Amino acid sequence: MAVAVPLTGPRSQQGQSIVNGVMLAVEELNQAGGIDGRGVSMSIRDDQGLLEQAQKIAGELISERPAAVFVALEPEISRIVVPLYTQEKIMVLSPSSPLMSDPASANLTRQNLANPSQEAQRLVQFMVDSGYRRLALVHDAGLYGQTLRKEVRRHLRFQGLEPVWENRASAEPVAENLDALLAAGSEGIIYCGNYPLAAQWAEVLSNQKLKLVLAGPQELFNREFVRQAGKSNVGNVVALYPRVDYPADFWDRYKRKFGDPSTRAILAYLSTKALFQAYQAEETRALPKILNRLSIPTKAAYLHAPQAKLPEDYLHFWQANQQGQFQEMAPIPTQRWRKSGIWLGESGRKVSSKRPR
Repeated sequence: MAVAVPLTGPRSQQGQSIVNGVMLAVEELNQAGGIDGRGVSMSIRDDQGLLEQAQKIAGELISERPAAVFVALEPEISRIVVPLYTQEKIMVLSPSSPLMSDPASANLTRQNLANPSQEAQRLVQFMVDSGYRRLALVHDAGLYGQTLRKEVRRHLRFQGLEPVWENRASAEPVAENLDALLAAGSEGIIYCGNYPLAAQWAEVLSNQKLKLVLAGPQELFNREFVRQAGKSNVGNVVALYPRVDYPADFWDRYKRKFGDPSTRAILAYLSTKALFQAYQAEETRALPKILNRLSIPTKAAYLHAPQAKLPEDYLHFWQANQQGQFQEMAPIPTQRWRKSGIWLGESGRKVSSKRPR
């Protein structure tokens, strides 16, 4: 196994979570006798979140011919680095959203997280079902943030809505932005982007009576951030998280070695276990057969090709409390209105809003 993720720099905590998850799975496999009586080794590299470093590491790892590589978190890097591996027929795993557009590379890539379109649909539907109509968008300049923003706007239009205010976040929100946000009459915010800007916005807005939904990768803000912001009303922070099934004793085993596992650590662990199980089940070990086995839907990891749609029960909403703990929210009963069952814009909602089916 090979892991090439940021272990230094602003995304180091997330990268280390992936390493820890893979390491625990490898350790358990080797304690159980390995594969065909042979132990599995790990090659761990720090790409520092830099494209040039990630490309250099790819050249080094390709010569080692690993069974699979966990890659960088940033799609700007992944879209360039992943093809370096896949053109050499090396499988790529990602507990993130690499946003692969090249079909040849996507065919040899398996990821855990939903694609932006499905995330956007769940976010918008959640806000609509919660009764929010005047929604603001905050998005960062990254490829993921802009892709998610585009999808959120598309799903808002499907609901007959347009953002009442938008902001392209490049730094901590300033007073002028907050004044404009409130002046627009915003009832809620959908954040399209990554940590740490999301955390800065959450902290500043935590005392406002707004529902802030942090969209995308599950580490938009971590438990430590929520604990630090506990003096504020963090109850208005809601995140879209996957629900994954893991062994009952996994949490204790991981915690003894590394502390509480993050979502990325869990996904990396489950993905590595799924890969090992596929290798143990396939006598020929041919790459197409391994990929087919990894693509069989299971509630263990939901490894899938980029742009594939995950089951509806995969993405759930979680709310932070002031102890820094995330609690799953109860499902909101979906309200569907008459008039052909779709939103008809502002005038249509005024007519039909008091006539729920």
